[in-house]
Amino acid sequence: MAAYISSQERFGGVAKLRNLKVDHDLVTALVDRWRPETHTFHFPTRECTINLEDVLLQLGLCVDEPPIIGLTMLDWDEKCDTLLGIAPIKGESIVGFMIKLKWLGDNLLPIDENFSIEVIHAHARALILGLIGGF
Repeated sequence: MAAYISSQERFGGVAKLRNLKVDHDLVTALVDRWRPETHTFHFPTRECTINLEDVLLQLGLCVDEPPIIGLTMLDWDEKCDTLLGIAPIKGESIVGFMIKLKWLGDNLLPIDENFSIEVIHAHARALILGLIGGF
């Protein structure tokens, strides 16, 4: 359980990405130097690529635990209800395997200290889903 909580705490760096200022000239320069056949940037001095250590240093995300993988052919209404505490309406708020972020934002109520730990965890999952989906 301690490792699980520790991983969630380390996700906080991703929330700061909302305020990240993008240097468009730098991004353009990197795109110009990207070689898809080798998955590297080609610079005058050498090749360079992004690795998991960069993820750790830049975002503070844990890269030393098992990956999150699993089946994708699930009952998404049931899975959302289990993990988020609310079930989307198929066709309106969930299309295929995607949840509309507007629905997610509209259906999350503010929480306070009187809520159960399960509700707080569901809100944390929804916040993380919204952060990832927003990028």
